Amino acid sequence: MIPKLAGPLAILTASLVTAPAFATQSLYHTRLNAPAGGTLTLSTDVGSVSVVGGATSHVTFQLKAEGPRSNTTSFHIVARTTPEGVRISVQRHSRFFHGWFNWLHWFGRSHDHVQLSAAVPSAYRLDLRAAGGSIRVRNLNASVQASSSGGGANLQNITGAVDVHTAGGDIKARNIQGATRLSSSGGDVIISDSSGSLTLHAAGGDISIHNANGRVRASSSGGDIRAEMTAVHRISLHTAGGDITLLLPQNTHAAVKAEAVGGSVDCDFPLSTTQMSGNGALDGTIGGGGPQISLHSAGGDIHIAAQQ
Repeated sequence: MIPKLAGPLAILTASLVTAPAFATQSLYHTRLNAPAGGTLTLSTDVGSVSVVGGATSHVTFQLKAEGPRSNTTSFHIVARTTPEGVRISVQRHSRFFHGWFNWLHWFGRSHDHVQLSAAVPSAYRLDLRAAGGSIRVRNLNASVQASSSGGGANLQNITGAVDVHTAGGDIKARNIQGATRLSSSGGDVIISDSSGSLTLHAAGGDISIHNANGRVRASSSGGDIRAEMTAVHRISLHTAGGDITLLLPQNTHAAVKAEAVGGSVDCDFPLSTTQMSGNGALDGTIGGGGPQISLHSAGGDIHIAAQQ
């Protein structure tokens, strides 16, 4: 049976007691009024989060859990409408075998899977906090703020400011319009088809930018950076241990300063007022000058080329 909760406040403590123990599956569902122009604030200490925007005036939320631990686990779910929007929190409580069962949760085949999903008005802002699972957001005409302590993030079709951080997973974003900040402490950062400024950081992974039209500031502590620009604005790409590849439109006008400590720098564009320092640095202009491009690699090569 699927409990349906409606109204300004819904509080659910649900024990998943089903059989057989290794094939359990449960679903919880609630639908709340969504004040226009509000924010969905969702925090969870378990599971992955998926949010999709659409033509609706409500927030619909559901939780699905399956796996061997589900038959010994209860979820405390608080969902309520506020003047600012909708707030949802999810906490997991184990009823017994707490110590060694939690150990098995992280090791071996006893790992269970929890999915949280929400449908919201397309103009609803998001504030998402996931303790360990992944975050997926698509089809929004509003800002997104999100963080995951252990999973990755996937963002698609968003008009509005984006600020997303993951502690260990990859971040993938596509068709983002608005100022965007993406940061991963352990994974790659990949973004395509963006308009608006980009601020990107990967503490241990690579950064890939495709079809960007806006200011770009990207840094990696140990990976490669590859950027393909549809237009040239101010660009700053820095990596502590990888290569940098920058692809620019053929009619580019820019001022370039590039330095590869321990590597080489090459540029396919004709350069003027060029100052070279061996093969590892250059300071010059493309097409008579324009926005500043700053490139720095502490352990790799730098390559600047025209898009074909």
